[in-house]
Amino acid sequence: MIKNLDATPVFNKTWANCHSRVMCHQGGARSSKTYSICQYLILRAMDGENLRITIARKSYT
Repeated sequence: MIKNLDATPVFNKTWANCHSRVMCHQGGARSSKTYSICQYLILRAMDGENLRITIARKSYT
């Protein structure tokens, strides 16, 4: 399934570290963080695992 996905470099780094308990994404406003993380979370949700996902941010601008 993943081999046919058109993905960003941010997604590829996220997928490579998919077994980490905590991930921190930093970058500019146009670095595709939100899009890439949504792609990753959708694929993880489709796996059917019993997951708890928390999304947080350091500041609200």
